[in-house]
Amino acid sequence: MLERQTKIKEKRIALNKRGGALGFFIFFILIFFISSYVVDTALLCEVVTNCNNTDIFHISNQTNAHAELNNNSNYVYEVCCNDTTGLDVGTSCAGEYFTLLHLSNQTNAHVELNNESNYNDFSVCISSSDGLFNCSYETSCDNYDTCIASVSGSTNAHVGNCTDYATKICCNITAANTPPTIIANTTKPDNVYTNTDWILNLTVTDPDAGDILTAYTQFYVNGTASGSEHSLVVSDNVNTNVANLSSSGFGKGATLIAEFWAGDATENTTKYNTTEATVLNSLPSAVNLSYPENNDSLFLNRTPKFNWTEAIDEDNDSITYHLHVSLTEEMSDNTINETGITNNYYIQPSELEFATYYWRVRANDSDGYGEWSETWNFTLVPSISLVLREDSINFGAMEILEINDTTNDNPQPLLLENDGNIDVNVSIKSTSLWSSSSAHLNTSYFQFKAANSTEENSFNWEESQTSWADMSDIFKKIIDTLKRNDENDLARIDIRVEVPSDEPPTSKIANITFYGEEQ
Repeated sequence: MLERQTKIKEKRIALNKRGGALGFFIFFILIFFISSYVVDTALLCEVVTNCNNTDIFHISNQTNAHAELNNNSNYVYEVCCNDTTGLDVGTSCAGEYFTLLHLSNQTNAHVELNNESNYNDFSVCISSSDGLFNCSYETSCDNYDTCIASVSGSTNAHVGNCTDYATKICCNITAANTPPTIIANTTKPDNVYTNTDWILNLTVTDPDAGDILTAYTQFYVNGTASGSEHSLVVSDNVNTNVANLSSSGFGKGATLIAEFWAGDATENTTKYNTTEATVLNSLPSAVNLSYPENNDSLFLNRTPKFNWTEAIDEDNDSITYHLHVSLTEEMSDNTINETGITNNYYIQPSELEFATYYWRVRANDSDGYGEWSETWNFTLVPSISLVLREDSINFGAMEILEINDTTNDNPQPLLLENDGNIDVNVSIKSTSLWSSSSAHLNTSYFQFKAANSTEENSFNWEESQTSWADMSDIFKKIIDTLKRNDENDLARIDIRVEVPSDEPPTSKIANITFYGEEQ
């Protein structure tokens, strides 16, 4: 460049000596053209007598010249090239290169264009280890970095500098494309279930500034392509979610693979495969508890029916349930520990003791358990409840000294039921039935006894009042241990009356009271 600028200055002096505006105008055009040529170009080639850059080939003169290869030294004029951005410029006819000319011999040669085949033994090439050449035969090199030389014809031709002949050898050089690389890939989640999408993340990196990077993905389910190929423009060196495989596209036990690669619009990477993933069983959902209600501090049922909502299983597997009941909030004991329950309820077969209970439920699909439900609690408390299923007796009209009782079911006896949750001892008392002074309470004129109802063995016969006893206005024990279970909780109460000889002929009413206490 320094040498060329010096020559320009010398020409300016010569023009100025001739004088006049014409000389100055020619100088202005020449300086503008050369300055633009020097500043804008990347590849610069010129004919010099001392090449300090890459010696491409030699010519015998500036015009109408013969040529020789650069390893010969018969000609002083050298076609010398350099890339101003620092890209390598060489003369190898291997790798990334462009054949500029064919020579008829190593020296003193005619030339031909590279699309001719008369001179195949000797070629002039321009090459680069880190760039790509774009060269062509043109009439003008305005759209190229540089002009290398010009030739007089297509074969058996002479060669000259760029201003000599119409056919010019024009060239550009650009940095060689470096393909992108994928430096990381991850799939999520670590364990794939039928209710979770499969997610692919890639990080694509490319050393060529400005390249548009695209990540490509193809999913395979059980070895078969699933859906179409995915593509996504990504940023350089940024971990990106490039594609998701919807859980609707695979089932339990399926094998998943993602094939992935990347491109920079010039070149693609090798195609890679993710590690194969097997779709695992989706565990059932957690259930919601229903009954007994949470924090019920006055719960009475000693054989409760535990109830909860049904679990949902994404794999449509058969569901069983695990009920866990404990006496501690930490669920440290197994008061009830029932598995394999096929319904969404469980009826406790034996009576629970009076205490506070904590309970929870989880579902199982034969592959594993889902999450536990919330833990609820209830407090079972004792309850005494006596109910008269037959609560009145009508003896009708009776004569003086007449005796009647309920043992023959005419009239019907009283029926007493234990409707509570504990066994009870029952006592009885009554108001006075007769007006006669000789037939007050605690006499044989008004008596009671316990007997079996249709539910036999409902109480302790030996310790109960099963023979006639005089009615009193003070509680007397009538039944020992009236049971609480529904099959044996009903007792018959028989009443006997005898009309006193001096009893006035009016309607008679007595109110009988029963009292129960924990056995």
